[in-house]
This record gives sequence, structure tokens and C-alpha cells, in this order.
Amino acid sequence: MGFGRFEVGPDDYEGPAGRSSTSGVIIYPNGGTAAEIEKTLVHEFEHYVQPDSLSLPPESIHLQHPIQEGAATYVEVVYAERYLPSLDPVADRKSSYVDATRNSVKLGASHYYFGYQYVAQRIDSPKDLSQVYDDPPWSSGQLLHGHDWDASRPLRVDVGDSWTKAVRPAGEHFLRVMLATELNESAAASAATGWANDTVVGSNSESGNVWVIRMTDERNASELRVALERYFGARATPTDEGWRTGGTIYRLVRVDETTVAIVAGGADFVDAVTVSKDGGTIAVTSEAESRR
Repeated sequence: MGFGRFEVGPDDYEGPAGRSSTSGVIIYPNGGTAAEIEKTLVHEFEHYVQPDSLSLPPESIHLQHPIQEGAATYVEVVYAERYLPSLDPVADRKSSYVDATRNSVKLGASHYYFGYQYVAQRIDSPKDLSQVYDDPPWSSGQLLHGHDWDASRPLRVDVGDSWTKAVRPAGEHFLRVMLATELNESAAASAATGWANDTVVGSNSESGNVWVIRMTDERNASELRVALERYFGARATPTDEGWRTGGTIYRLVRVDETTVAIVAGGADFVDAVTVSKDGGTIAVTSEAESRR
């Protein structure tokens, strides 16, 4: 989906940047004003004193970064409101997310933006940050919606020996950010909000993946299907096989009334993959497996 690893160095930021470690805090001024540098220092100080890890179940470990960045941004915002009125950190974080064009950069910016929104809804003062650290959200849906909405729906996906399943779901947060790289933010948010569960499986022998996404109901699954068609239509060329960009083809499968699957990879891989439902189980198979 274009979310390759993207290393960001201090010089890649517009304005001050910083980092925190057990040995202290480092600030890279990058030509920023005194107020901007002060705000960045406050952000990094919160990183310096916050827990190194949160009490999260394995399937939710990807929420650690949004919560840690959201908490540091919250402290930065409260400080700026009190001491640096010329700055507007919330608007800056929002524009960094909305205006990002590179997928990995947009995903990283979303951690600060959505993480801050979650923390701001949970507490009234930086003194209460321990509540966020001690009781973090368990799902990205909870992170985005700021309440204990339990949208989870069981999703069992069976695969053969030549497949590997991801240990945790991609989540509503990733789905929303992915869609927002090609659609406007409101359309992406609306299409992703009905997320209920997902599983990503990859082929051990070929370059390809299958992302099975379960929604809360048929209406939300239909909305997601339309949004994905628009998403692939914006980033790839329609063909009889699906959508093609470079050597990758994307094919959508409506597995049942609430489940959509994305098959992505080379032409031979995509053509050979079948995603079907057997009782309460989604089966991902390939013609290559049946020939062995």
C-alpha cells in the first residue's frame, strides 16, 4: 500500500526537532524561533519522563507510539496555551497530518494528531497523564473515537502452510490513514469507522498479501468497498485483473455481507488466490497450494 519504511532525520523537519533517550534530550533548532524551540523542548521533556512501555495486549502494541506522542503533544499544547500564545500546536499537528503526501510520513504524523485528540478527551490536566499511561486504549477504534466503543467482531481466517498471518490487526487507524492518502479526510474517516476486525496474511513463497477486513454490518462493508474502489482508482490503473500500478495488482473480493478482502501482489499471485467463506471461517487459498 506504499507504506514502506521511511527513515526521518533531524534535517528532514521544517523547524525544530528533538529526541529523548535515557541520557537526556537533544534539540535540533533547524532555524526555528525561540518559542518553537521552547515548545519542542517541552515535548521532549515529557518523553523523557513517560514510561518506556505501556501495558498493552500484543494485538494493541501498535498503539504505544500514538499514545506516547499524543501525551507529549498534549503537554506541548497546554504549555503553549499558557506561555507561548503566538503558537498554535494543534493546528500545526493537524496540517502536518492532512497535508502529508508520502504514506509513511502521513502515518507518522497521524500518531501525534490522533494521539493528542485522544489524550485531550481523556484528561483535563498534564497532572493526570498517569491515567492515560496506566489505562491506554486497547484498540485503534477506541483511540480514534475517544470512548469505549467495542466494535470487535470475531474473524477467523484459515490459511495453509505456505502463508503467514500477522500477529495483530492493522486496525481502523491504519485503514483510515491509508484511505486518506487518496481520498479526502471526511470520506476516509466515514469509510473506516465501521471497522470491526482484520487479518493480514502473506505468502511465504511469492510476493503478495491478502488483507481481510470485517466491518460491523453490511452497510459499512458496502461503504468501504466503494471507498476502496475510489482509492485504487486514484493510485492505479483499472484493468480486467483489478487495478495495476507498476508490477503490483490489487483485486477486491466481497467475501460476505460484512467482509471485504484486498488481494495485492504480482499478476500470477493475485490470479491464483481465492478468498472464500466456509461456515464461520474465511479461507485464503492459492492454486499453487492445490498443485502441491
